Amino acid sequence: METGAHLWVGGRIWTGAGGAEALLIEGDRIAAVGREPRVRSRSPSGTETHRFDGLLLPGLVDAHLHPGDLLARRLYLDLAAPVDGPSLPERLAAYDRRFPGRPVVAIGSIHSEGPPTLARDDRRPWLILDRSGHAAWANRAALRSVGLDATHPDPPGGRLGRGSGGLTGALYDAAVPLLEPVRAAGPPVDAGAWRSLLAELAGLGLTLLGAMAVEPPEEAAIRAAVRREPRSPQIRTFRRWVDGAPPWPGPTLPEEPDGNGRAVGVKAFLDGALGPRTAALRAPYADAPAETGLSTAPPELTRERIAEIQRAGGWVALHAIGDRAVEAAERWGSGPEGRPGAERFRIEHASVTPPDLIDRLGRSRRILVVQPHFRVTDRWIEARLGAARAPTAYAFASLRRSGARLAGSSDAPYDELDPWAGLRAVIGSGSPGAIPAEALGPEEALEIYTRGGAVALGEPERGVLVEGARADFLWTRAPRLADALVTGASAIRAVWSEGRPLVGSPDANDEYSRA
Repeated sequence: METGAHLWVGGRIWTGAGGAEALLIEGDRIAAVGREPRVRSRSPSGTETHRFDGLLLPGLVDAHLHPGDLLARRLYLDLAAPVDGPSLPERLAAYDRRFPGRPVVAIGSIHSEGPPTLARDDRRPWLILDRSGHAAWANRAALRSVGLDATHPDPPGGRLGRGSGGLTGALYDAAVPLLEPVRAAGPPVDAGAWRSLLAELAGLGLTLLGAMAVEPPEEAAIRAAVRREPRSPQIRTFRRWVDGAPPWPGPTLPEEPDGNGRAVGVKAFLDGALGPRTAALRAPYADAPAETGLSTAPPELTRERIAEIQRAGGWVALHAIGDRAVEAAERWGSGPEGRPGAERFRIEHASVTPPDLIDRLGRSRRILVVQPHFRVTDRWIEARLGAARAPTAYAFASLRRSGARLAGSSDAPYDELDPWAGLRAVIGSGSPGAIPAEALGPEEALEIYTRGGAVALGEPERGVLVEGARADFLWTRAPRLADALVTGASAIRAVWSEGRPLVGSPDANDEYSRA
């Protein structure tokens, strides 16, 4: 029978600051960690002992992902041709059988691959969402269904593709939501899918997540999901900053206002993405000299408004990928020293950071929520920035040395969900074109995916295995940290959050050996 105290001994423990031999949990906190005799002496009567082999690590943190989009995109038609898999017409036929009568909502790389001919010629609506999340393409039927034609002006912070024949169907950043009725009429997300997703996230070793740019339906779905499934990672949400003053603390759902799934801040977009060339750059794109990207900052975004949100207890997260946007974000985050809540400020992505920006971000000790796996997937970096500027992208080691505080994340579904792939990318493993000088060591890499992410979510008592911290940890059978980064989730045998198992069970003898 499970008791309130658990002692873990036998293997190695990495606390986040050093090694240990034993870990004692009481309730949802770590009561003791260190040498085995000392920790055993602290164990109360009735403590359940788990003798493990391998390595205990702090629970992983993904400080920036989009769970609602992740579920939805798994239902859409993927235009990427699978190796030796069915053809696009065959995959489309399967989509139609599964979602009869619905518009085709697909995923593709709009900025590098044109839409397929069958999408152009189809008489029903097609909406192809770019993998970056910052562009899309719609066919004539889709444009007509929402009343879009060449007379429609570009929305603030967005752009409609135009040609000699009128609209091309391309949409960038704030123009993409104009096709929301088409997307909403596409495949519906089953509420039961949330339970599977939560189990999948826990199975990757994730114990704390930051759900970004959520809107009311998704926030309600997250709260309902974690209420139904208590063996869930902890989720904190950042509400999307929409036109008009963002509500904060705003209307709150009555159930569990301070529990799992709670809102902690707002997120605003300052620019787009490098792939579709909408990230805001100081100098023109190397492969499009007439373009410098888009500025998508809400008109209401001011230092005063940011300070107001922070005083009310909320975080402000600013999406900034290009160096022009990162510079603007740093200005907005600067204000009078000692103002209440000033610490509750993050810059999301900070992808392009020349030396002068690195220096400024370091001096301000800025929290930067980065996506190391972008190193692997952004194969167009040199084409977009040119050979001279390309080394300023994803300068993780330089940013860390400067004093900036890094938090690791996936940005899923816009990149790889698996945190272990991000960990390998940040140490340079499997990263085409990676700059060795910007790689981190295994312990540094783990820190940004544990304590760094927890700090970026306002919970510094997580992400470390020290006395008084939350009991969030994972057990991997890998003998060393370097081995764990290679084997990843396949070696995980248990994941605990707040002193309770998310993966594995203290009553399962095949998972835990009793002392």
